[in-house]
Amino acid sequence: MKLSLSEEAYSKAFYKAYNKYGNDIPDAEWQRLGELRARYGIEMSRVRKIINAVQEGTIVPDIEQKKTTTDKSKPASVVSILTDTARGMKYRANGTDCLLLDISDTIKSSIRRNFDLGLDEQILWVRDTSFWGSKNQGLVITDKQIVCIPDNDSPDSKYYIEFNDINKVEYREMSIFIWNYENEYFRLPVGAFFKDAEESQSLICDAQRLASALTQMAIAAGHTETKTVFDSLNDYIEEGQYDEAEELAKQAISNFASDADQQCLSYTYLARILHEKGENDTINKSSYMRDAIEAYDEALALCDDKDSDRFSLYKEKGLIEQEIDNTRVACNCFIAAMESTDFDLKKEAKEQYGQLMENLMQDERLFLDIDYNERKFIFTVNNDKHISGCQDSADHVKWVFPVNRIPSYINFPVGHPQPNTLYIGHPLKPGTYIPFENATEQLFMEKVRELCYLAQCLGAVEIKFKRIKGRDISNTYDSAKDISVNLGIKNLNIGLSGNKVLNKAETSSTKDGVELVQRYSPMEKPFCPKNLVWLDSDPTWQTLVKQRLTGNILSYIERVSSTETTNVTNSELLSLKGSVEFLFKKASGSYDKKEDKTFSKTEEMEWEIDMQFKPLQDFEDNAHPNISLQNEYLPEEEEYMEEVRFCLEDDNEINEHSRKFLERKRQKSGLSEARAVELETIVKDSLSASMIQNTDDLSEEP
Repeated sequence: MKLSLSEEAYSKAFYKAYNKYGNDIPDAEWQRLGELRARYGIEMSRVRKIINAVQEGTIVPDIEQKKTTTDKSKPASVVSILTDTARGMKYRANGTDCLLLDISDTIKSSIRRNFDLGLDEQILWVRDTSFWGSKNQGLVITDKQIVCIPDNDSPDSKYYIEFNDINKVEYREMSIFIWNYENEYFRLPVGAFFKDAEESQSLICDAQRLASALTQMAIAAGHTETKTVFDSLNDYIEEGQYDEAEELAKQAISNFASDADQQCLSYTYLARILHEKGENDTINKSSYMRDAIEAYDEALALCDDKDSDRFSLYKEKGLIEQEIDNTRVACNCFIAAMESTDFDLKKEAKEQYGQLMENLMQDERLFLDIDYNERKFIFTVNNDKHISGCQDSADHVKWVFPVNRIPSYINFPVGHPQPNTLYIGHPLKPGTYIPFENATEQLFMEKVRELCYLAQCLGAVEIKFKRIKGRDISNTYDSAKDISVNLGIKNLNIGLSGNKVLNKAETSSTKDGVELVQRYSPMEKPFCPKNLVWLDSDPTWQTLVKQRLTGNILSYIERVSSTETTNVTNSELLSLKGSVEFLFKKASGSYDKKEDKTFSKTEEMEWEIDMQFKPLQDFEDNAHPNISLQNEYLPEEEEYMEEVRFCLEDDNEINEHSRKFLERKRQKSGLSEARAVELETIVKDSLSASMIQNTDDLSEEP
């Protein structure tokens, strides 16, 4: 009985099973034989004949003979299969860009050099698609592999398909499909093999014959599983040998320095290994988790925007960030992962993001207690449907919220928040956010008003405003009035309650650069008002208060700049524009620079404010003024001082545990660090004075 190569391979497999089990071949073995038959494309009628022949013993000699000569005949059979097939297609060779069998040594030399072929490889088929016939683009079939260079502008982008990795080759719809043993395929158009690629029955027939020949060549070459470094890593991980796995992953990263895909995979394995080590080592867990996050960052840096694997990396990194309570970064990772087309991955990312947002809305410390620069900017989108992918990879805009998920403790002006809008946090009011479009002017004018209010309370008789940079003062002042109403900011010309200052303001313009002059007639002695926002953060203002109340200073000049109030540099502003454009496109699908007003009012503003004061002795009440920076303590200050007293109750010093407690209390109360130190000093001095008094009392007792 004469067998084809495919039938011979099947008969050999059945022969082994029959010799082992006899007529009681298990179902699992029959299933394997069935899969083998389907792969080789053998008809059932032929299978029955092969089985009968094996059982009758009529084809045993053929199989035994193959056993003894396999190693010697395999290379010849691979070559002969394609040689026999190519002879029947000789008419398709043209001697220039489609070469079958009869290939000159000169062309072979060029092909071997350009396609990086080994000296031990036989060149059997060449399809040259280079423009000038330079033999550096196209496809080559050797006795060991198929090599393809699609574009000679990218000569490093070569595809190598070894015959021992090929499971089967099929013709479908003017293409040749090459399948591996993982059921993955590589598609090549028929034109990659033949010069004449115009569809015809003759071409289809030849393509089918070629596909069949390539399948037979793969069978003849045999399949040998080669263990990769990643197989070894999987083995180490499964066996819990994490130290060995870590070393191997680091070595792989070094070895794959010129292969971005393999190096990315190596970093991914390293991140997974470090995460596992952290889970099993509670003492060094945080260190391992940070290292795992760093490895994921390296892997992500090697991915491009078209690499779908990056979504899985974002999700895995997000889970670790979530585990170490880094809510902000975890949210952004899950937002990035939501853009995946993988249903299960996208669903998990949404669920994790939703849980983080619930935690964020319930616990204000997760947002308000972090450093200001970590929550400086937020961007809003319409709803959850628009959040996918809205993650600023440049990390300038660190928070993105759907409008319906913004926590209630974040406050906005009237009419806000609105979707697709950038907001900046007030530097001294945690939880207060202002549209960036108006922030430069709003924050600047707020500080100017507060300084003028402070000057009035300190007994100012005249305040002159001189523009150094920015728009005309009167225009700026007028345009800012409406804004301040929405923010609840004191107006410049408000009268002070209790008739402490009689305001007789006059406005005039001069030619010496002074654009606005206001004059007052204070009636009561100077004092420092409470509830000021900028005073605690500005040492020069604090100096002014002390010099005025204790030293009777009569004039003082202060410059106020918008760069200090918004704290946004020119380079940061430039980067911010790119981030907002990206987020706007992600959220709405388009972006028009002409329509976007976010950065239309970012011109730097700087004013010089000249203050003249009434001498202290000219006030009706000549009693020395109160030198405290506040007439009375705010409720939150009194609460903080009470906690300080409690911490000092048993000891004159604040220990480490108490310091952490007081720091949380300070942040929650919205006190500046400078004000907290001042309050602590007041409490300590008070307690010391009390102790001295008690000692004196005891010494006077008989």
